[in-house]
Amino acid sequence: MKSTKGFTLIEVLLSFFIFTMVGALLIPMIIHLQHERLMLLHKEEALYKAEKVILHHSLDLPFTPVFSDSIFTERWINNHYYQTYCVSWEVSNQKDEVCLPTK
Repeated sequence: MKSTKGFTLIEVLLSFFIFTMVGALLIPMIIHLQHERLMLLHKEEALYKAEKVILHHSLDLPFTPVFSDSIFTERWINNHYYQTYCVSWEVSNQKDEVCLPTK
């Protein structure tokens, strides 16, 4: 009787195909998650800096620019009752903006 130890060629090819398909499905998901992480990181930084600007503005403290990066742009919007401070940025051809009201 012949001893059958090991894998046949079809089993090896099938497992290689399955691993290739799983890898092909995971790579775009990993890239998307890294992009989302980068967007959230920039949003967190923009919120932190906007809160710092608003705190200085509301307490009438001397203001020093907090944005040293070129990806952030800031603007003030004056309404009748309050002002709004907005920070916008663009990463990977996607624009986002955070606006916080002040007194």
